[in-house]
Amino acid sequence: MISRNALCLVLALSPLSLGITNAAGADAQIYKCAQPNGTALYTDRACKGGTAMDIRLGPADPAAPARLARDRAELDAAAAQDRAGEEMAAARRQELNRLQLEALAAEQEQTAPLEDYSYDYGPGYGSSRGRGHRRGSPSKQHEDTRPDEGRAPAIVRGPEGRMDAR
Repeated sequence: MISRNALCLVLALSPLSLGITNAAGADAQIYKCAQPNGTALYTDRACKGGTAMDIRLGPADPAAPARLARDRAELDAAAAQDRAGEEMAAARRQELNRLQLEALAAEQEQTAPLEDYSYDYGPGYGSSRGRGHRRGSPSKQHEDTRPDEGRAPAIVRGPEGRMDAR
């Protein structure tokens, strides 16, 4: 498989090797300059520490277009394979996210009945939801479990001022 840098170099120099240059470019000088990162830069301008290249146009290689087409096809196939791999990875991530959301929803459904239960201890005490048991507050709603036989009902004033019998 051809590397991307080699392919770029071949494509950049292909007009020179195929002879597709204008008359002004035929006598232009080409310089090879060393870059700080260690790569070579080919340019038509002189640079510090650069060397002049002797490039002479020769006959065009008749097999060059076929090689370029084959290399381009290899590069396109590799790019398509990379895209397919990325699409598969994205599909896996989406499936994983969906499964995590389903698990979270199932977990919340299991705890939902407990959240709906009211822990109201009656008027004056407020709701204990979100707080632990505090010292001095009743831990349970105490109800009289004695039989109602022979007992007068108690009159209790409700939250809206109504009189309720218990």
